[in-house]
Amino acid sequence: MKMVSTLTKQAASSRSATCIAAPLWAAPMHLSSPRSGWKASPGGSGNNPRLVRAVAAHRDRLQLVVVGEGPERDAIVAQADALGLDDLHMAGFMDQPWRFVGLFDIFALSSDSEQFPISLVEAMAAGVPVASMDVGDVINMVAPENRSFVVPDEAGLAQALGTLATDPDLRARLGAANRDRAVRDYAEQAMVDAYASLYGEALASPDILR
Repeated sequence: MKMVSTLTKQAASSRSATCIAAPLWAAPMHLSSPRSGWKASPGGSGNNPRLVRAVAAHRDRLQLVVVGEGPERDAIVAQADALGLDDLHMAGFMDQPWRFVGLFDIFALSSDSEQFPISLVEAMAAGVPVASMDVGDVINMVAPENRSFVVPDEAGLAQALGTLATDPDLRARLGAANRDRAVRDYAEQAMVDAYASLYGEALASPDILR
């Protein structure tokens, strides 16, 4: 279960706040599949209690929404209870994530490890800014403008979320840059062409069999 998202609370209540979405685990999703959804996968190692703590530092402005199912559910709820974070929303498994990910204000990844999280690609394609731990390929996946919000530790994640929560214009700029990056580099044909070029160069090498 790998999807956590932060929404501004402005969308959820009369308070001014931002909504965050975050996955629990890197989910194996395909943009072309209408039945795909965010769910548990061995592709990454989640740490969403870390995200709960980061969000709690800005509870007046952020609401955390967790979409998906996975083994961290109880730990997430326990951490929220311990911190008195009473507006955590556990949405459970939802298919067709492209229908809703663009409704979030921020997409967050708090994983201990990742590879190439497709949930991140989907959030970028929907024009959502990203706050993430610096794991796997994340820092190279997001638009250059968004890279300062890919951070090495929990304190940095909390700071990144706080900065994004207070600046809607910044969120819009980063979201637009992420969308442009996703369309240019992660569309199906673009990735097929990139792999074809890579394999072509490898096969053309005179050292290929050495």
